[in-house]
Formats: sequence, structure tokens, C-alpha cells
Amino acid sequence: MAVKFSERLGIIEPRKVFQKDEIDLELKNSLWNVFFIFFTQPE
Repeated sequence: MAVKFSERLGIIEPRKVFQKDEIDLELKNSLWNVFFIFFTQPE
């Protein structure tokens, strides 16, 4: 996972790297977007 510049400087808190027990809404949306793009769009 890429670390943003502001996270490296400590300006903002980094997100959780491992989501073991549950996934957050942002990851869930990203996964659905990938699924939609690769499996439902005609070539």
C-alpha cells in the first residue's frame, strides 16, 4: 500500500493497513468499483 506524502510527514494519520475482521466503507466501495469495471463493462 502506498503511503501518502502527508502521512509520511505525520500531518495526517495513516489509514489502517490491515483490515482483518471487517472492511471499511472506502475499501468496500473500491472493491465494488473494480468488480463493476472488470466484469460488467463491455470491451
